[in-house]
Amino acid sequence: MKIFEWAEDLEKIYEDLLKKAKDQNFEEIEELKKNTQKDLEESQNTKNKLVKDALNSLRDDVSTEISQFKANLEKILHEFERNYDQNKKNMIRKIIKELGLDFSD
Repeated sequence: MKIFEWAEDLEKIYEDLLKKAKDQNFEEIEELKKNTQKDLEESQNTKNKLVKDALNSLRDDVSTEISQFKANLEKILHEFERNYDQNKKNMIRKIIKELGLDFSD
């Protein structure tokens, strides 16, 4: 009977269309997944670069500050040593006098 053949043909066409739609949707999903993964990787790379640049900048700033601190500390220590050497004899005399060990009078 032609009606049954026609119904079978319709059913076959319907199944083929469903399969094509399913395959097409799967391909679109895979393409979207691939594009999303690529976008995520690019975003992560951008963030990594920003963090790396910030850390490099911070490292440079800290190195500069450390160098300045060392220079200032050396200057202060040198000044301290100079003052100590200049006042050493007077300080010893004052300490001996305060302890009551000054017998030079």
